[in-house]
Amino acid sequence: MAKRRGAASGKPTGAGSAGKRKERRASKFGGGSSTPKVKDAGVKKKKSSSVQGKSSGQYQRAGKTDVVEKTGGKTEEKAESKPVKRKSDNEQDKTSQLSKHHKPNSDLIQSLSAEWEKLRPEKVAEGDRKKGLSQLANKVKGKVVDLGSNHKTSRVIQAIIKNGTAAEKAAIFKEITNTESMVLLAKSAYGNFIVRSLLEKSPKKELPRILACLRGRVVPLARHPCGTAVLEAAYSVANSAQRSALIAEFYGPEFALKAQAAIVAGGPSLRLRDALADPGLGGRRAVIGHASRVLAGVWEKGMVASAYIHRVLNEYFQEAPASMVQEAVEALAGDAVLVRMMHTLDGARAVNTLMAAASAKQRKKVLKSLKDLVLKIALDQSGRLVILGLMDVVDDTVLMKKIVISELCSDLYGLASDKHARVCLLHLLNPRCPRYLPPALVETLPPLDQLQVADSSTAGESQKDKEEKSKAEKGKQGKKGEKSKGDEDDGDGVEEEGASGGGPKKPLTVKRRELLSGKDGLGKKLVDMCFEHSAEMLCDHVKADVLAEVMSGGVECEMAEAVGCEEMQRLYEAVAEAATVRVPKTKECEGEEEEEEKEGTSILTDYTGSRVLRRLALLPAPKSPEGVACFASVLWAKVFKGNCSKWLNTHAEKVLAAILESEDEKTAKAIRVEITKLLKPVSIVEW
Repeated sequence: MAKRRGAASGKPTGAGSAGKRKERRASKFGGGSSTPKVKDAGVKKKKSSSVQGKSSGQYQRAGKTDVVEKTGGKTEEKAESKPVKRKSDNEQDKTSQLSKHHKPNSDLIQSLSAEWEKLRPEKVAEGDRKKGLSQLANKVKGKVVDLGSNHKTSRVIQAIIKNGTAAEKAAIFKEITNTESMVLLAKSAYGNFIVRSLLEKSPKKELPRILACLRGRVVPLARHPCGTAVLEAAYSVANSAQRSALIAEFYGPEFALKAQAAIVAGGPSLRLRDALADPGLGGRRAVIGHASRVLAGVWEKGMVASAYIHRVLNEYFQEAPASMVQEAVEALAGDAVLVRMMHTLDGARAVNTLMAAASAKQRKKVLKSLKDLVLKIALDQSGRLVILGLMDVVDDTVLMKKIVISELCSDLYGLASDKHARVCLLHLLNPRCPRYLPPALVETLPPLDQLQVADSSTAGESQKDKEEKSKAEKGKQGKKGEKSKGDEDDGDGVEEEGASGGGPKKPLTVKRRELLSGKDGLGKKLVDMCFEHSAEMLCDHVKADVLAEVMSGGVECEMAEAVGCEEMQRLYEAVAEAATVRVPKTKECEGEEEEEEKEGTSILTDYTGSRVLRRLALLPAPKSPEGVACFASVLWAKVFKGNCSKWLNTHAEKVLAAILESEDEKTAKAIRVEITKLLKPVSIVEW
């Protein structure tokens, strides 16, 4: 009854499902058809189709299929296919092992790796290790190229190159040193380590043979992630002429041949400017165009971390037209690509060239990519030059303070103590000073003629004079001045987003003052740092340079104007009081006989401290703001006045002589009177 009701309603019931199971069981074991006859065939067909659709959806996932066919008004079901039996883990392991044995040299690879694992531990005796390596060298002989691409046997071959005998190394060297084998291994994820090991461990006389195998393949390898590492290793061990020959391939095959011929003839190394001057290479446009196409394939893949690429980019940016440099800026000014170019001198110069040619929007993108990396870059010998370049070219001082200056302020004393990183602070106080930055490094910064266009006519003037002169010029210009007013920078430290390249538009002095200013700005923190560590800074030549430049107030009084008169006076008094602090005796003072040696010596009588104080005493008072006293007068009042006899015949005499030569006439007169009484019958001139 239930079955009939289900058929009439068109919905499968529990009894109907049981009937279907019986049909499938009978079909499976060869029994006759037990399909019940239903009067309403249309309803049955509908039901069968729905069950079929449902079943096919269920069983196809399990590897089963139910096929329903219509024969003579009846529905029959074919026998379901058997489910695919899943292999056990052991069977799968056996299958994978069998497939491995079909690979070439699989048995040899397993044997070599097993033997190498026995030789790797440090506890293995040196003699046993050498004996085992000799056996391994005999096994890999003739198969180095095939085995070099395997991650296990690659390490074995590297160990033979590193610790094997000269004969074993020579056998591997002979097998690899042909262009096909060398390039094949150079592009291998594991084989490239063999080539790099060969470059590092081979004698210098064998290096030309290895480089000859790479000749003509430099550009394709430079675009390959493993090949570029091999070229970097070759560049690091090559001499100047060999490096030039390697680089020449980026400027065209004809120039590469000429560069190689120059090396053979013993001539000078050729550079890009030599290729541009050669009329036989098709002219300047052809050479630059070829270099542009080659380098585009390199920087588009982001492979700009190698030193040889930095040299190529540096030479290219110095000679390429502005339009091509701008294309490079668009490709490199994002995703922290330029960060990978800052660890070499050529790379730092290339980055500074790009930043000078970039637009305001592109500089902003580069600055954001340096977030949390500024301190690390500043501590790098080459990376610090990029920080200096950014201080010169970026007009957006608000963003500079937010990203660069804030990170520098996090460890000011550490920067001041580092011989290289301190330049990042000194550049704002005394930019491009040869005392801190040699001329060779100054050349890596953007040229001054590109940076000082806006304020070249006002160099050497105070800020007040510049403002008055600017107002007078605007009054004379009349309507012309009103038209140009919209083009001038408003001094708020923010660049326009759509500004195009062409160099900065804000005077360097204004930028330095804005970077130092602020209630909790860099200038205030520099004063606080010098105030807290004045004694230590007086006794160290590296730190003393930062102290001296802070106390000078800046080359154009930027520091003094940023912090104000009171802060400068507070610093002067703190340094004067620190001059009498006792410190451990330096090596230069070890020969002096004093009763106070056991407790140390004062900074005034210390060899280093006395010379630093002498330098500070000769500093003129900052011209702006008004009211800042000369440090020599503060030092005289705090330390020497009435006590000159105590400091005679010590290193402190040099400080007294410096105060006597200072620009403060009142102080010089007072010291002259007191010293003259103590020196009789010797004159002060003789003293």
